[in-house]
Amino acid sequence: MREKHGTSLDKRPFIIILLTTFILILLLVFTVFAYQIGVRAGQQNGRENSSEERNEQQASVMPTSNAKLPPLTNTENPEDTVGNTRTNPLPVGSVIEAHQWTIEVLEKERGDQAWQTLHAAHPYNQVPAAGKEYLNIKLRIQNNDLTEEKFLSFGLTGDSRIKYYSHENNLISPEPLLERFVPGRTEYEGWETFVIQENEENLMLVFDIGEYNDPPIYLALEENAAIPFNKTMVNITRTDLGIDPNQPVPFGQTATGEDWQIIVLDVVKGEDAWARILETNQFNDPPEAGMEYIMIKLAARYIGLADEGENISYSPFTIRTISGNEFDPASVVEPEPALDYNLYPGGEAEGWIVLAVPEEMKDFMLFFSPDYSGANDRYLSLGQGR
Repeated sequence: MREKHGTSLDKRPFIIILLTTFILILLLVFTVFAYQIGVRAGQQNGRENSSEERNEQQASVMPTSNAKLPPLTNTENPEDTVGNTRTNPLPVGSVIEAHQWTIEVLEKERGDQAWQTLHAAHPYNQVPAAGKEYLNIKLRIQNNDLTEEKFLSFGLTGDSRIKYYSHENNLISPEPLLERFVPGRTEYEGWETFVIQENEENLMLVFDIGEYNDPPIYLALEENAAIPFNKTMVNITRTDLGIDPNQPVPFGQTATGEDWQIIVLDVVKGEDAWARILETNQFNDPPEAGMEYIMIKLAARYIGLADEGENISYSPFTIRTISGNEFDPASVVEPEPALDYNLYPGGEAEGWIVLAVPEEMKDFMLFFSPDYSGANDRYLSLGQGR
C-alpha cells in the first residue's frame, strides 16, 4: 500500500510540469500572433505614410503652372490642363520637369538669322525652298533616371497644323548637335533644326516623353501661342463623289471622305517627269522598259478628329484602270515638296508623289485608300497631264 501511495505522489510534479509547459506554449503562440498583427498594421500605416510623403515630395518638385509643367493627370476636360493641348501650351520660358526629364529652351533663331548660322555650320546646307524658312532651337535636356538610358522624342508645330520633325530634312545643325539618347543622370545641350512654313506663327514644341496613353507636352516658343481647334471641320459633309470608279472626282475638284480631303493639282508624265526626277536625285533609276513615270501634285487636308493627327504620304495612292489593273508608287526620291506630312486636325499640305504606269496607257485614275475601313476610298481623275 505504501508503494502505491508513493507512486501516486511521484506523478503529480510531472503533471504540473506538463500543464505549465502547455500554458507557456499558448502564451507564446498568442504573443507571436499579436506581434504579426501589429507588424502588418504598422506596414500598412507605413505604406500610407510613405505614399503621402511621396505625393508631398512630387508636389514639391513638379513645376508650377506659371513656369513649369503641372502634374500630368487625365482630366474630364483636358483643355484646362496647361501644357497638354495645343490650345493651352506651357508658356514661353517654362522648364519641363516630367517623366524623369528636365527640358529647357536656351536659344532660338529663325529666318535669315537661322540660315546664316546653318550656312556657317556646313557648306552642304542649302537655301530654304520657296515658301519655307529655317528654325534653330538650342535645348538643355537632362535624364533624371538613375540608370536607364532614355530617348527624347519631340517635334514642332504651328498654325499650319503640321507636325515637323528635324530628321525629315537633310540639314546639318550647328554645333553642338543635340544628343537624343541620354544616359541616366546625364545632361546635354545642343541644337536642332526644323523647316517650317514661311512666317508661320504660334510655334510650339511637342514632347512625346510619357507612356503610351499620356498626352504630349506642348511648350510655346512665342508669347500667347495657341492653336485652337477649328470647329468648322465638324460641319464638313462627306460626299459620295469619287466612290464609283466610273465617276471619279473631276481634275481639280475636291474628294471629301470621312477623314480626308484630296485635290489633284498637277500631273507630269513621260520624259518631262523623268527629267525632273533625275534632277532631284542622280541616283534615281529610270523607269523599267515599257513603263513611264507619272508625277502627281496633290493637296491634302486632314479633317478627322483624332487629336494626335495622321500622316499623309505616297503610300495610300495607286493608279487603277477600269478593268481593275493596279500600279503602285515608284521607288524614287520625289521632287520637292514631297507629299509626306504629319497633319493635326485642320492641317493642310501640298506635295508630289511618283508612280509608274505602262507607256501609251490612257484610261487610268488615281485611287486613294488610306485605311481598311473604306470610308475614305476615292477615285480621282488625272485629266490629260503634261
